Amino acid sequence: MVCPESEVLTGYHRLAYVIVVLIILGLVVMVWLSQRVVRQNIRPVHKLLAYTRMIESGRYDEVIPRSDRNDDIGQLQNSFAAMQQALHNHMGSIRQTADAIKKRNEQRAHDMQQAEAAVKKKTQFIQNLSHQIRTPINVITGFSDVLLGNIAMRTKENDKDDKYLKEDLSVVTGMMKYNAIHLKRMVLMLFDSSSAGSAQHLMSNRQDEVSCNDIARESIDYTKEHFKGIEIQFTSDLSDAVRILTNHLYLMRTIRELLYNAAKFSDGEHIHLHVSETETTVNFTVEDTGSGLPDNADDLLYKPFIKIDDLSEGLGLGLPLSKRHALSLGGDLIYDKNYCDGCRFILEMPK
Repeated sequence: MVCPESEVLTGYHRLAYVIVVLIILGLVVMVWLSQRVVRQNIRPVHKLLAYTRMIESGRYDEVIPRSDRNDDIGQLQNSFAAMQQALHNHMGSIRQTADAIKKRNEQRAHDMQQAEAAVKKKTQFIQNLSHQIRTPINVITGFSDVLLGNIAMRTKENDKDDKYLKEDLSVVTGMMKYNAIHLKRMVLMLFDSSSAGSAQHLMSNRQDEVSCNDIARESIDYTKEHFKGIEIQFTSDLSDAVRILTNHLYLMRTIRELLYNAAKFSDGEHIHLHVSETETTVNFTVEDTGSGLPDNADDLLYKPFIKIDDLSEGLGLGLPLSKRHALSLGGDLIYDKNYCDGCRFILEMPK
């Protein structure tokens, strides 16, 4: 029998076509399955990447879920979840600490405002008190001067019968004036210590041309008026024409305070005020002969309200204010530790 080749091979070719179709379908299915498996395995990694980006942006509260998978990706996800939880707890403690610090700072700021208000009230009170006390002190001082002058005139005119009465009145009026001046000095020191802006005030008011020798003599005359019969030696290496630009009132107060301490705590007979100069400064040196200061007292000299002798009169403000005035005027007040015969203070003022 004879048959055409196409008819004989028809089934074979049909089978080939089926096999080719099956192979193509198998390849497509394999590719699809592979992509699905890969996507399924990579999906947790993408989620972890998204979570890490959120953490990187500061969103530490986002919770990373834990995985039930036992493979490396599941362990990696659980590790990231543990890390995120640790970061969340740590940031929570940091926030609590920051909130507590913020509250403390707010409380401190409130306390500082109250303290500043209290200081202002204290300053205003002291200034008002000083003003109220200074007025009657000036009246007492003026009347004591009038009484002293009248007693001196009546001593010359009247008989000697009331000599003792006049002497008593002279002693009384002298004591009145001494204590009035002493009280006025303490009031001035309280007023200066209560002024928080005195340093800026002095620096901005250094506009007085002062003769160095004249202000030294003026300070000596004031001290002699307060301490009757005291001897103060004055020497100067400068001529009377030498002047410096400073604040006359506070420079004189500083020199007077040094002379006052020398007259009060020395033998009262060997007080010396010497004026000298260097290339940049004019020095006012006050020295006396007496017991001097204890060895450990130099650290306490310039601390306010601290006295070397608690039984002595005063407020413990003289030297601290003198030091502050000297610094505010651009100079300095130095205690000479090498002087052994008493006390020596050197007031340096810029030229």
